[in-house]
Amino acid sequence: MELLHIFSFVSWILFTSGLYNPITKITRPHVETYWESWDQTHGNYGSNLSDLPVVPIGSSGGFNVVNLAFARDTATIEEVLACDISPDCVTPGLSDMKDNEAFRKAIKVIHDAGGFVKISFGGVTYGTPGESLDEVELELLVHRIVNLLDDFDLDGVDLVLDGCGVSSGKCEHPENVVFIINSLRRMMPNKMISLSFPHQPERYQYYMNVITSTIENLDYLSMIWGFESDVTYLIENGIPKSKIVYGSIVSREKYCDLEFENLIHKAERVKTDQLGGVVYWSINSDTHYRNGHPDDVPGECTDYQTGMEDGTVIKTISYILNND
Repeated sequence: MELLHIFSFVSWILFTSGLYNPITKITRPHVETYWESWDQTHGNYGSNLSDLPVVPIGSSGGFNVVNLAFARDTATIEEVLACDISPDCVTPGLSDMKDNEAFRKAIKVIHDAGGFVKISFGGVTYGTPGESLDEVELELLVHRIVNLLDDFDLDGVDLVLDGCGVSSGKCEHPENVVFIINSLRRMMPNKMISLSFPHQPERYQYYMNVITSTIENLDYLSMIWGFESDVTYLIENGIPKSKIVYGSIVSREKYCDLEFENLIHKAERVKTDQLGGVVYWSINSDTHYRNGHPDDVPGECTDYQTGMEDGTVIKTISYILNND
């Protein structure tokens, strides 16, 4: 019994320090959101990484894991492909902050608050990670990711599959994503590795090929556009409930109320079935007004803001998961 108390104390120390450890994997549903780095100078809700409402897992009123999104809408396919083989590039948008000391301090602030910080890699702007690379280039990419996490004291990486790539437009080379994930786990046993995919797994065997080949080395799967049927399908195909995280994009013109309602239902299922957690895009759009977009006015639902009071989404989801 005394040994159990010691283990619990050590676990508490690890959690409250904001550092991830495989012994203390996230064992209860967490709240996760993306942070849009390109909004950092605009002075909107969520613009400043140091001011985000981060709380320890199990607490109400905030979120626990932040995914740093460094996409640049201006990035060309040529820039993306050049970054893939560059000796010091992981994602083109990161170069905007790479030497920013405030960025490092913000990560420490999140850790001190009991939160976790991951970097999002791939997705709609940059395509499926490593899709067009050869074996040597993949090895170099993996090492750059590992070095990046070490350099900035990040807790993990979120690999985002596209549908399915900027270079080909097709779902090709799933073995490249599998290689990246399994290599990262070998080199980063104490870091978080998640896989995000945008479509229904039952419709895209490509996704399931990647998932089944890497699930042992993944902390969880993340579905930002997930449906109830997707969760059921994954569970029926042997994916542990604790490794399923799903959610919504809450800011969609004319559909913000519907997406918010859907996210509430998803959070309720996550709590009932003890799934891995809830994720949504994004903390920056969880606001009634976000300047910087000509068509946005206070209180309106757009592709950039929910039109609801600042933090309404995060407060609601956190409350659902953490209050009995």
